[in-house]
Amino acid sequence: SSDVCSSDLVFIGKNAAGEEVYKVIKREYDENIDGSKLRFAITSLIMGPKQDEKSGGVYSEVPTSTNILHIYDKEDKVIVDLSSGFVYGGGTESVYKRLFQLIKTINKNTDKPAFLYIDGKQADVIGGDGIMITQPLSENSIGD
Repeated sequence: SSDVCSSDLVFIGKNAAGEEVYKVIKREYDENIDGSKLRFAITSLIMGPKQDEKSGGVYSEVPTSTNILHIYDKEDKVIVDLSSGFVYGGGTESVYKRLFQLIKTINKNTDKPAFLYIDGKQADVIGGDGIMITQPLSENSIGD
């Protein structure tokens, strides 16, 4: 039916040279069951790669313990509010990777400026190491 759409998720895998790269994976979904494209994409991102994707070497740094608190899809912007489980555990490199996975996934599924909130507050600094984030989210949001 025409209700089946597809969404892009960004996981991590290897390229032909064996280097680690961000991999885009398409998933089909049904708007009537799964809600908006963005909500479906973030829900699927948190759930992680499917078994066949994992056996192809694809993985995710996004903790499966992350909860979506709210996704506010307004006329001029999108706010993605996640639980603090998203930012804890795994060390700094893992946090960088999961942030990039999330940012790339959000920007592939909406054209609006997107903002990340953690536990209801805009996330300008994340994690124990104080990773700075400039918003709205873009590939350049995260300083090294």
